[in-house]
Amino acid sequence: MPKRLYFPIRHTQEEFIVAIDNDFPSLRSDNQPLFQVIDKYQPYNDPWLGHFNTLNNDNKHQDLAEQARTESKRVTVSRPGCGSVSWGKGVRFGAGVSVMGVPIDPSTQMPVPNRVTETNVTIWIDFQFRENGLSVLPFLSNSVEKVESIFEDVYNEIRG
Repeated sequence: MPKRLYFPIRHTQEEFIVAIDNDFPSLRSDNQPLFQVIDKYQPYNDPWLGHFNTLNNDNKHQDLAEQARTESKRVTVSRPGCGSVSWGKGVRFGAGVSVMGVPIDPSTQMPVPNRVTETNVTIWIDFQFRENGLSVLPFLSNSVEKVESIFEDVYNEIRG
């Protein structure tokens, strides 16, 4: 019987081997394939598990992880038969710039009102964990997939 029944998570392979040898003394010698499955998911092979573990422990034992709301704006100007042009927050137009024949107002960074082009502004909203800057929804979606993969791989190795 293992000394501790936790999924081992270590940041270096050396720490991982020590933890396995202490907590699951015969695993490396008796079930090398299972050892390799568990090793495959360690943070030194895939940083996801380290992020997941830190967020999980912080939320479980301390406080909910803070999140930051971010917005990014994308302007798309299109003209029938001519295609479209898009730009984001990093683009700044000076005086005298036109897009598809329509002047851009340097104070608004938008085309002046006209009947030639269509302008769409898309605002993307994202929530990120303050601690690590990871986007919350993609991280959570990825976490569900990763946890299922770990479970399936370990289960398949144990069940043979």
